[in-house]
Amino acid sequence: MKPLLPTLKERKRYLVYELLSEKPLTGAPDKEVLAHLKDGLGLFDGAKAGLLAVKYDSKLQTGIIRMSHDSVDKVKAALMLLQHAGKQQVVPRVRGVSGILKKTERFLPTERSLIIQ
Repeated sequence: MKPLLPTLKERKRYLVYELLSEKPLTGAPDKEVLAHLKDGLGLFDGAKAGLLAVKYDSKLQTGIIRMSHDSVDKVKAALMLLQHAGKQQVVPRVRGVSGILKKTERFLPTERSLIIQ
């Protein structure tokens, strides 16, 4: 069986997001974010986007999501509608989008951002 030609492969994008909250989040907020994105995009757009949680850092509250190149804008819009992770209120922030997983490191923060009210 021949391998797929590069022109036939899916082009991927990696979105780096940060969840801003007053207190550190507990549980698995990355799974809640992914579930929210699948609900927000719907059945067909969610399947077309090919969402996959790649990495989540609970200390910095940042995560990386893999998606198709066509659905970056829709995923950003669906992510901005997220208001709660568990029982805690959060504000999502898109740090950047890259086509290469290694280059997403430049978007990762060095310390956790806080919401001050």
